Amino acid sequence: MKKIKLLAVVLAVLLLCTVGLAGCVKDPCKEGHTYVDGVCSVCGEPDPDFATNLATAKTTAGTAIDNYLAAKLANGDYYSPVQKAEMNTLVADAKADVATATTTTGINTIVAEGKTAMDAIVSATYTEDTYMGALPTNFNPHTWETDADNLFAGYCEPGFVDIGMAVDKDGKVIDGEYAWYYEMATAITDITDEQDKAFFDKWGIEYDEDEEGNPVLPEELYVYKLTLNPLACWEDGTPINADTYMYSMQQYLNPAMKNYRANNYWGGSTAIAGAYEYYMAGSSGLFNISELGFESITAAKAAGYVLGGDDATKTLMLDLGKDTSARLDDAFGADVAFLATYAGFKIYEDGVATDVNWFKKYEAAIANPIPLTQEMIDDYNKCTAWKPDADKELPLMVTAHYTFPQVNFDTVGLVKTGEYELVYVNANPVTMFYFQIGMSSNWIVYEDIYEAQKETTDTLVTTKYGTTKDTYVSFGPYKLASFEDDKGFTLVQNEKWFGWTDGKHNNQYQTTHIKCQVLSDQNTILQMFEKGELYGTALTADDVKVRLFFTIVEDNHNLHIPFLLQHRS
Repeated sequence: MKKIKLLAVVLAVLLLCTVGLAGCVKDPCKEGHTYVDGVCSVCGEPDPDFATNLATAKTTAGTAIDNYLAAKLANGDYYSPVQKAEMNTLVADAKADVATATTTTGINTIVAEGKTAMDAIVSATYTEDTYMGALPTNFNPHTWETDADNLFAGYCEPGFVDIGMAVDKDGKVIDGEYAWYYEMATAITDITDEQDKAFFDKWGIEYDEDEEGNPVLPEELYVYKLTLNPLACWEDGTPINADTYMYSMQQYLNPAMKNYRANNYWGGSTAIAGAYEYYMAGSSGLFNISELGFESITAAKAAGYVLGGDDATKTLMLDLGKDTSARLDDAFGADVAFLATYAGFKIYEDGVATDVNWFKKYEAAIANPIPLTQEMIDDYNKCTAWKPDADKELPLMVTAHYTFPQVNFDTVGLVKTGEYELVYVNANPVTMFYFQIGMSSNWIVYEDIYEAQKETTDTLVTTKYGTTKDTYVSFGPYKLASFEDDKGFTLVQNEKWFGWTDGKHNNQYQTTHIKCQVLSDQNTILQMFEKGELYGTALTADDVKVRLFFTIVEDNHNLHIPFLLQHRS
């Protein structure tokens, strides 16, 4: 009996110990018992510290996600704006999921899956490998000269507008139709009919008057309002506003700089009113009298100029040099060399053509201007086969000494009317279509660097802006990441470009890197192309050995399309 009672006591003690271990309440998770998601994995009892542990796990997970993103961004690799946006969105979504998670296992899964997804994002880069025979040497928008120099403009300097294929309300391309799309502007508006007589007088716009003396608005379009894109900024985030455009145009036309490309805005179809006079301010020399505003020899003489005089500053000069030749080519479709052989310019005497050509007779004026004489005028009028009018036609070929007066930039027809608004006054009438073509490029420069790179030699001011990576600033979808003379350059996506977030450029500019190297040997180029090291190449005649023609029947018409098959021996 005593043995039975002793056994019962022993069993009772063992049972109590077993229950104590299984319950994991007072002495949890001993001897292999662990809590998983708030429950003991052995006995199923709840974890009394679960809420606290879950909160700690959430904080730790959030920190881990942030640190993983920070490590990716700090490793020196380039990530596109799209990639960065996706990475930040991923982090935000993962942290939101962690915040609502109810188990530590779920938190760990969210973190692991987030890291995997981020690895996939950062590995998605798209590189265009290309080449050039020679790199740009001057990519300053005010002074570039060659097509190579202007290469970066297409990547880094969007215009006010761009032209592209038209789309319908559902975003589908409309075959054969094109449309204008705003970039650095949000609107271009014709406001010619909003101007008054004083405005037209100030900018030299011709108009008629009604019986009461009120101006009759020109039918042509002269004045446009440019509403600027307030989202635009430089690659370092500096805002671009109306002041940026005003400063840049003043420098573009700066009479002390004589920038190579200034004629884009003092001449051509979108010449700005007053731009030529500002660009030429203080300049002295011989200038074509038609460009000085004289439409006839008579008008020039009325202004004090003379024929065959001794005072070089007052004498009209016959000039048949290259500039005149270009003007004649524009006016008559023929240059001086052709006109010197043209029968229409044979001088007639008593109604009979002589063998003397007017341009040939006065060819001395090709090398250097010579004083214009009454004999030259009379001889020109004797070219009766041409039915000439020397008084009105010779101004294209006559120069005179002139000193342009000093004027301020406020005489130029580009006016700031708001922080993001300009008024553009054209020197000549231009339709909206042609004005938009003119506004498909841009003229702005980054002021601090432009000024810092200025140099003065005698009276000429120049700037080294746009000659190296560090002296060039983008405001477009790409920016210059590296530039090595005679080696190559790399463009990467500019994360500050407004187009990444404006909702109007979705799925555009997906190439993340554009890598260009200098290559000149055609065999090397072709070998690299065949290996996939270049995305494309131009073929020479020697590279093409076979020309095949395919005939496609379409709408009952035979279209013969040449297909080039590359073959290298």
